[in-house]
Amino acid sequence: MKAITPTPERLRHGYVRRATAIADASGSIGHPWHCRSLLDNILARGEITAHEHTAGCRFHELAVQAQIPPLRAADVMRPPGRATRNYLGSDAAQRQISAALDALGGLSAPMGSLAWDVLGCDDSLSDWSRRQRWTGKGRQTAAAKGVLLSCLPILALHFGLTRPAIAR
Repeated sequence: MKAITPTPERLRHGYVRRATAIADASGSIGHPWHCRSLLDNILARGEITAHEHTAGCRFHELAVQAQIPPLRAADVMRPPGRATRNYLGSDAAQRQISAALDALGGLSAPMGSLAWDVLGCDDSLSDWSRRQRWTGKGRQTAAAKGVLLSCLPILALHFGLTRPAIAR
């Protein structure tokens, strides 16, 4: 019997692990392969704390709830000729994302822009860095990682996962 391994395409994404058993679309037992996220990788290298990892994951969860970016798939169950409902996502999640972005200096600030694109929209650091060059703010991927590492402690403080340091 041949051992089941991830496909070569999946292995290109870095560290891959087998997920716990879940139900697939037909109700059968599935064991999908998962690759670690950017936050998982930098946590594993000890570059961020567990609170910072949780804050980044929380920002991502809020972005999904707020539908950032909004889902674009057509509703195949909709009868032809009927108007679609314009759903903008969770208002509470959108307000929390907005408050978190304000804590990071706004969407036009490097930390706010990175949080929106990398944590919220699942873009890579190199893609974000490349887009910043288009705006005349050329940043290298290493600098983008520095912006991310600066952003996560602020998000952890904003979400109440850490307390502010008291200077004496």
